Amino acid sequence: MHISKRLSNLTPLIEQNEISRLQAVIESTKTTDDINSLIIHHCVSQADAARMCGMSLNTFKDRVVEAKEQGVIDDVMFESNKYLYSLGHMHALMDWMGIPKWSDKNKGNIIINVVNQKGGTGKSTTVISLAAGIALRMNERRRVLIIDLDPQGTLQQVTAPRLRDSDASSELVLSAVDIMLGSEEKDSDYAQLIANGYTHQEILEYSILKTHIPNLDVLPSFPTDERFSQAAWMEYAKTGELMHVKRLKSKIIEPLSNHYDLILIDTGPHVNPLSWSALEACNALLVPVCPRKLDWVSTGQFLSNLPEQMSYLPSKGDNVKFFKAITVNYDEEQGRDIEMLHQIKTVLGRDVLNATIKRSSAFEAASRNYRTVFDLRKKDNLCPDRQLDKAISSLNDAIRELLLTLEDVDFSEEN
Repeated sequence: MHISKRLSNLTPLIEQNEISRLQAVIESTKTTDDINSLIIHHCVSQADAARMCGMSLNTFKDRVVEAKEQGVIDDVMFESNKYLYSLGHMHALMDWMGIPKWSDKNKGNIIINVVNQKGGTGKSTTVISLAAGIALRMNERRRVLIIDLDPQGTLQQVTAPRLRDSDASSELVLSAVDIMLGSEEKDSDYAQLIANGYTHQEILEYSILKTHIPNLDVLPSFPTDERFSQAAWMEYAKTGELMHVKRLKSKIIEPLSNHYDLILIDTGPHVNPLSWSALEACNALLVPVCPRKLDWVSTGQFLSNLPEQMSYLPSKGDNVKFFKAITVNYDEEQGRDIEMLHQIKTVLGRDVLNATIKRSSAFEAASRNYRTVFDLRKKDNLCPDRQLDKAISSLNDAIRELLLTLEDVDFSEEN
């Protein structure tokens, strides 16, 4: 039998034994108790809530009574003889009170492609850590979305999002690639939803998974997303054009422009049409760099080749308005990375953030427990307290500097 025929015969057997996406998501989805624990972890006291809203405690109490009467919030939690306000409460209250947030500045959507073709540089950890840290900044209340374009699909496991409906069996889990390829895949879930009368916008919004942080969402990926590059190359063979790379922007980013203030795109360590689609869709580049000699050599080669890659894209790279590198996994305790850090700063100059994300066992502990480091509690003893403090402190420093440098750029379409 011809090899291609034998491979074709394997297809139905593979499909029969394939673990469904729903099962994969459910396995990494937290229980109600887990979610409640994380919600409580991020709660604030009544005094802190009043301070965040910029008012006295008595005034805040009066406004809360009014908000409850109007149905703005439900009852707050009361534990250990004190009131606890969840992130959901705080978002609803601050919006109702008209407390300014980042989107009021109206400087356009920021779409950051976190990219480095060198594997093992901590891209996914960087993405989820930055996204969670930014989403937790209540003074700005940015609406944050992670688009996972790495077919390994690690981000949906780390964030462990909740399914929205109690009836999990009714859920379809679509990835960004499913939506980008859309109705051209005639037997796909996307095509079936279109046939059932759903619009593209409805399918897109339906596919986004919520997390325990109210303003942080995830559009997941799965191993089958590898087929995007194959479809793009086949189209290129027929037409001589790589039009597929425009689909992330047109089919996902633009329809969500009013839904999110900041979108972070995580790509795999590949140079292919799927990673190029992120380059075409973004307006900012963030390159994680490990201060190790071999990592820096590989990253340097990637940065040297990046302009040529961008020149082949439809936009020619004109869409990118911001570029920074960020040093990650920096080991300050052993002193072994200081020389490489100086070399990186010498070469990149102002194009590398001064703040570094430091090496810490807290990141491994968070990943093992399907959390971000911001979700870890010292009383759970998942890592040494000092390691957790170091991880959170370095992340907050990096986030603060990143956001300040982003402030200098106008990302509005008119600009």
